[in-house]
Amino acid sequence: MTASLFLALAAVLLTGLGGRDQLLVARLSHRLGARPLLLGVGVAVSAISAAGMAWAGARIGGQLSDSAETMLVAIAL
Repeated sequence: MTASLFLALAAVLLTGLGGRDQLLVARLSHRLGARPLLLGVGVAVSAISAAGMAWAGARIGGQLSDSAETMLVAIAL
């Protein structure tokens, strides 16, 4: 079970590389110049988003059976 969750995490990480959010930050950095505040806001928003997703996943994960968890991991991959 744990191995399948790590595989799903790796798949999501690889598909997220080069996403639109990274292009948006790159364009803002190019237009506004390299500012530490822009980096700080990006890190803060990413941390808040990840915490929200982890909280929601923990709430939903506690309600799923083992077969449902396996099916969702297969769909994610």
